[in-house]
Amino acid sequence: MKNYLLPALAALLLAFATTSTALAFGVGLTPSTVELEVQPGSRHRQVLRVKNFNPDKPIRLTISVADWTLDETGQVQLTPPEESERSASAWVNFSPSVLLLEPNATQEVIVDINTPLNLDKKGDHRSALILSTVLPSKEKRAGTQGVWNRYQIASLFYANVMPGKSEAKITQATVHQPDARKGYGLTFKIENAGERHVRMEGTVALQDQTKKRIAEQPFQAVLLNDQAREFSVEFDDLNLQPGDYDVLFDIKGEGKTIPLKVATSPVLSLP
Repeated sequence: MKNYLLPALAALLLAFATTSTALAFGVGLTPSTVELEVQPGSRHRQVLRVKNFNPDKPIRLTISVADWTLDETGQVQLTPPEESERSASAWVNFSPSVLLLEPNATQEVIVDINTPLNLDKKGDHRSALILSTVLPSKEKRAGTQGVWNRYQIASLFYANVMPGKSEAKITQATVHQPDARKGYGLTFKIENAGERHVRMEGTVALQDQTKKRIAEQPFQAVLLNDQAREFSVEFDDLNLQPGDYDVLFDIKGEGKTIPLKVATSPVLSLP
């Protein structure tokens, strides 16, 4: 069944299918992210599993679709279906549209993605399947004090119409001292001019003139297609001697190193 119901987002608390989500209101959803490689005219089926972790309380959920993107901080933003240029919401069919989960019960949701035969754009198209708790009726809420929260969990879908590729590069990098602590910060910008998202993982390090790494921080992020974002890492509690220190980026996406494309390589110089 296709359902384009999208509740008013401003009044909702959006959570995702992690342990913290389950602890928040007793429901888990897996997988939380689905990445598909599709061809025009192809069909794919994905099974989602929803679990009620409450030991003694049933829960009722409605299911809908929405478009989604990431903002400048990497947080998920939902919009009504089929509004965005890269929407895949019209491709999505699912069943059932309503779940009633008994305590400790698990139920499956079947999601079919039908890629149109004629597409103008290759690369990523996105949609989110939203599960929303149902508030008690006004009659049941009458005379009850307090605030009623309506929760949502989401499974995010990427449908990459082949042969979409990412094209990420580091375009800016600046070293700074964030505060009075014995530490330094690095702000850098990554741009993805490709047609699909890139899932990045690696490290950012400081290296002295003997090529010894003296500090290192892990880095993980997702950058959508046609998106640019600023990131930052901090190297805390460093007692550095005067001299020059090189900043090293070792970040990979799709199995290849993200190149450094800046006017001058970032260097920390201490008098």
